[in-house]
Amino acid sequence: SYTHCRASGKNLNILKSAKLNKFLVHLRDPRQCFLSNYYRMHAANDWAYYRTYYNDLPLDYDNLNFSEQIDWHIDNIYEDFWIKWVLNWLKVEESELNSFNIKFVTYESFIEDPLNYYREIGEFFDFDWSEFSNNDLLVKAPDPKTEVGGRIDFWRQKLSTSQIDKVQDLTPKNLLERFGWYR
Repeated sequence: SYTHCRASGKNLNILKSAKLNKFLVHLRDPRQCFLSNYYRMHAANDWAYYRTYYNDLPLDYDNLNFSEQIDWHIDNIYEDFWIKWVLNWLKVEESELNSFNIKFVTYESFIEDPLNYYREIGEFFDFDWSEFSNNDLLVKAPDPKTEVGGRIDFWRQKLSTSQIDKVQDLTPKNLLERFGWYR
């Protein structure tokens, strides 16, 4: 899936029904992820398109400036959508009833060392890539379509000090430590 599939009972049952018990959960630092999604959401500059993402946007959302819009996202979306999404997948992994073999991979590890990123995925799925060269495994990525594309901590530059403090407070320390995301 290319979307943020939730670790809901319904989705977990679908995975079990499909006998899909070994899969990746691809993560990105939620502080960067929410900002990246903000830019993606605004790329179309279309009121109806915004509601594709969040149907509870305030009616005057388009009249808010960047900082006010970001504040709204932090207050209304960040924790419930981005933090809980990761935490719920971690709960599945840690559950005594877990019948899945889950590998968590991160966008940051892809950006920092793409070859190792792909090799770890290959090992997880028991792929035999011995006949592939490093160049075969690394294909130039398309140019990013937004100001955020390819960056791992752009949020530190774009958010105000108070916004940074707020997302830091909302982001559990153990989550940052588990995935090597810097406070």
